[in-house]
Amino acid sequence: QMCIRDRSPTASPTPTNAPGGSLVGLVFHDVDGNNRFDPAVDQPLAGSRLELYNQAGQLLSAQVTTASGVYSFTALPLNRTYRLLQFAPPGYSPAANRDTTVTVSSTAPIYINFAHLQGFRFYVPLITRH
Repeated sequence: QMCIRDRSPTASPTPTNAPGGSLVGLVFHDVDGNNRFDPAVDQPLAGSRLELYNQAGQLLSAQVTTASGVYSFTALPLNRTYRLLQFAPPGYSPAANRDTTVTVSSTAPIYINFAHLQGFRFYVPLITRH
């Protein structure tokens, strides 16, 4: 009696990373000052640095926008809170908050745009004596 064994490799499961969440958006010159990107008026900005931190304050990743003004942090673990800090490109100042905290809880992209005004603006408290 002859016994034949099948020595072909067995299929073993290959681990795959579940897709994560993403933070994406645009850094732009807010020409009309309405804090919204209007394609007919506003212009994407290159050279803006964005930093992504975890809840413990550790820097996870950094990017600089290209001519399109777009940034994208992808494959982020879900159900975690992140801090996104954006720095104005040379010659511009933020039109609104540049420091955002967001919780990524699904694979749907979270869009966060950053508006900037041309020139430098400083906010100095006014102190008076009576």
